[in-house]
Order: sequence, then C-alpha cells, then structure tokens
Amino acid sequence: MARLLRRRGLDVSSAHLIEAVRLADTLVALRDRPLPGLEELTEATHAVLLAGDALPLQLIEQQLLVGEELGRVLPETPATPLLADLHQQQCRLRLREEATQREVVLDLRQARDLERSSLLRRLQLLNIPWRQNAESVRGKGTFQESWHLQCQPEFTVKLIEAGVWGNTIDAAATGYVVQTAQQHSSLLELTVLTSQVMFADLPAAITVLMQRLQAEAALPSDLTHLMLALSALARLLRYGDVRQTDAGIVEHIVTSMLTRICVGLPHACHSLNDEAAEAMVQHLRTAHDATTLLAQEALLADWQRTLRQLADLPSLPGVVQGRCCRLLFSNSRRATKPSNHTGLPVSFS
Repeated sequence: MARLLRRRGLDVSSAHLIEAVRLADTLVALRDRPLPGLEELTEATHAVLLAGDALPLQLIEQQLLVGEELGRVLPETPATPLLADLHQQQCRLRLREEATQREVVLDLRQARDLERSSLLRRLQLLNIPWRQNAESVRGKGTFQESWHLQCQPEFTVKLIEAGVWGNTIDAAATGYVVQTAQQHSSLLELTVLTSQVMFADLPAAITVLMQRLQAEAALPSDLTHLMLALSALARLLRYGDVRQTDAGIVEHIVTSMLTRICVGLPHACHSLNDEAAEAMVQHLRTAHDATTLLAQEALLADWQRTLRQLADLPSLPGVVQGRCCRLLFSNSRRATKPSNHTGLPVSFS
C-alpha cells in the first residue's frame, strides 16, 4: 500500500508504516483475533497513511484488492453462439476488452469505424455494459463520436442472458427491439428507439418500428408528445445519412405528425394557465427547431401559417402569442431593413 501511494505522489514515511502496523495490532487485540486481517489493515491505512481521506482508499481497493488484469480462456473452450459471434467481431474490428477505462474515437466516414459504432450500439440495445455509463457517448460534429469503454465482470453473464434473443449480435438485437416495440405504446419512446435502431443498422427491426410508429401516430395523442417525437424524428431525417442509413422511410410519418400538430395547435393553446402556457412555449420552440431542421419548403410554409394564426388569435395567452411572433421574426427570410437619414441601412440586434 505504501509503494502504491508513493508512486501516486503521496507522502508515506517509515513512521507512518510503524504507526499503521501498531494500530493494526491494537485492533486485533481489541477484537480478540490471532492476526491482522484485511479489515484491520484497511482501517489502519485509512486512519494513519491517508489521514481519513477516502479517495486514495478507493485507489487502493481498485488496484490492490481488485486489480486490473483480465483473465483469458483457451480458444477451444466451449462458448455460447452469441459469445462466440462477439469474439469473432471483436477480432475482426480490433476491439479489445480492458478492465481500465479507455476512450475510443470513431470516424464514421471510415468503414471499420462505422462497423465498430454499429456493434457498440447493438450491444447498448442489449444492455451490455461495455460502456461505463450513458454519458460516455458524445457526438463530435456529425462524423465522429467518442466511446468510453470499460469491460465489467457482468459482461459475459449478460451476453449469456441475451442469447434468448438470437445466436448472433445482429439477430439478438433485432429480436430484443421487436419485443420491446410491441410492449411500448408511447410515441416518444418508439421514436427514441427508432433512432437507436437506425444508428445500430438493424433493417429488420426498423420495418417493425415503422409499423408501430404509423399505428401510434394515427391514434389520438397529446400534441406535446407529438412535438417531442417530431424533434427526434427530425434529427433522424436530417443526420441519418451520416451513418449511411435510409432515413427517408420516416419522412411520411414526420409529414403526417406535423400536419396533425398544425391542425390541433390553435385549439390546444386555448384556456391555458400560466404554468401550461410556459410549457407550451417550450414545446413551440421544440417544434419550430425541428421544422427548421427539416428544411422542406412545404412543411415550413404550413408551420409558418400556423404560427401566424396563433399570433392573430386574441384569446391566447400573451406569452404564447409573443413566442409565435418571435419565431416568425427569426425565421423571416426577406426582412426589410429601414434606412436612417444618412441613407445607410439600420441593423437590429
């Protein structure tokens, strides 16, 4: 323990060691035990060498008590089909299993990195804990993504459990997604799941999800849920081709959802209290950003007409009318700039 702490730049003298040994022996005598055990040594280290600081104690537990070395099994050892398929893909894509956390930056324009991303996202759908947490995946532009990978002990156990969905990673992820899609009735949950599946490159599962999305989008639903789902689908349509996925298959659903939003918004904005009006303002901004992101003339025209209709309704809350006017002004493509007495254009911030 002293050597490890010294390598980390912590001051541990011989006097510290002598006092820690004495404290461990004292604890043994008080507890009527023959020799100091791990509990006594840890408590003595925490009290004397670390002065009660718990953070270096975590380092000792991680590197000395648990360790960072992974064992290996012989290649001829029998394995489940799903585990064998994963090992084969790991070797082909050169993805190593390591106990320490490692950052892997993938360039999605490269064929191998695109396959790596698809494999990692399929494992993510199967709840395989190769990544440390959900925040370990972050976008860098549209062509790069960063994964913080760390192999955990339950990795193999979860792979064996996922074998009920299929014998390959592709088949297992598809089977799991299809079962999950049949259980979900929330339009927003189905939309998020669709984005994950398209990025994971699972065409068989996408067909089922499209049918579920069409069925749920056709049913009467809260407009706020439609707005949130529209935002996720708009990002999918706009950036789906970065991963060479066919995002055009959701275009019909997006058009029908936006049409329902435009028809229902004037009625949904009536009789709102202050709290509901503030929430509607945020939903309007979400739907506006999604429509602008789509960059389709027909959809933009429909959305602009709806905003003008809302801005002209006197019975709507002022905060909603004000937000509609602001969105119309910010999206105006041919704003007229007045001139001052010098003849120079006047700019507005």
